[in-house]
Amino acid sequence: MTRLRLLDSLNRAVPGWAKRMAPASVKKGVRTALGGDEPPSVAPEPHFLEREHLPRTDYETVWQARYATSEGERRQYLEAHRERYFELLNTLAWYLRDREPGTRVLEVGVSEYVALYKHYFPGIRLFTLDRPLEHHGVDPDWCRQAARAEAHYALDLNAQFPSPDWGEPPLGRFDFVIFTEVIEHLVVNPVELLESLLALLAPQGLLYLTTPNFFRFESLEKFSRRENPQAVYPRRGQNWDAHHHFREYCLSELQQFVAEAGGRILTHYYSACWDGPAIRAADPSLRSNIVLVIASAAGA
Repeated sequence: MTRLRLLDSLNRAVPGWAKRMAPASVKKGVRTALGGDEPPSVAPEPHFLEREHLPRTDYETVWQARYATSEGERRQYLEAHRERYFELLNTLAWYLRDREPGTRVLEVGVSEYVALYKHYFPGIRLFTLDRPLEHHGVDPDWCRQAARAEAHYALDLNAQFPSPDWGEPPLGRFDFVIFTEVIEHLVVNPVELLESLLALLAPQGLLYLTTPNFFRFESLEKFSRRENPQAVYPRRGQNWDAHHHFREYCLSELQQFVAEAGGRILTHYYSACWDGPAIRAADPSLRSNIVLVIASAAGA
């Protein structure tokens, strides 16, 4: 299919939402990403959280020392999420610049990168929450030892939501709740889930949420071919690690869900953490990930 035909078919394939979701700027971005137009001479102005608050050279040095010798699926995961975790740590560096000592941080949905929090921010009080070990969750002992978490909580979010008085000892409230690349894996109502996460925030607390952008370039390209971008559920036994995306979201509905849950989005941007140079240079709404920093409407 030629690039021109791709753009024409995009208009035909999604006429009901084309004017709302694919305005001229997005169409231009599609052309640029496909190589049909010259890339802009000046890249889009970066969001303030995309500016360097944590030295990237130091992050790359630490990454090489800790993860470069990894192999197999572990190496694939670490490589794939390398940029995303720099963004997360870079964001924490911005928000923690005036209040690190004693700051309570909770990561919901734990990965190996959680070990970097105390490396960069030794003054924080770190807590972790993940699926129970029998449901392929993270090892609580590893969280306490390698990540230096004060406490680890095991909870299946598909069955129960956390609250400040849940757990032993009770979870309490946090200055930062980190909830990245999790919501798309759950079969729960997003408003109810967000209500529970916002309830975990201290009065000036923040929720850092990231999730794939459903209307990223890859999806729009598939729409143009009348293909469904959503993957079908894996065969029996092949979703043991809950990697399947049950539901991906777009920015406008996340904004609505946050408001319904009693939250307030302080800032947001489209992240190119999964993307190549062409997408980075195109319209930001074509990027693959969404980043939200959220406060309770009654708090911060």
